[in-house]
Amino acid sequence: MKTKAIKLFQADHILTRFVFPPLYTGIPYFPLTSNFFEEDVPELLEAKFGIKASYLLIRLLSKIYKEGYYIT
Repeated sequence: MKTKAIKLFQADHILTRFVFPPLYTGIPYFPLTSNFFEEDVPELLEAKFGIKASYLLIRLLSKIYKEGYYIT
């Protein structure tokens, strides 16, 4: 009985993930081109603040897109 309940729960959990995806306030991902670090802004920031500027720029973009990139 216990294993049958576990199998039903697992099947229901998998089905729920596909039928009802989680709601996002922002977007779940954003495109990052392969030449992102060769564009003007990342190069200028890296020249002024060092290699950590590129990391912080990616973190900042991720936070902006995660929380919603538009003003409501």
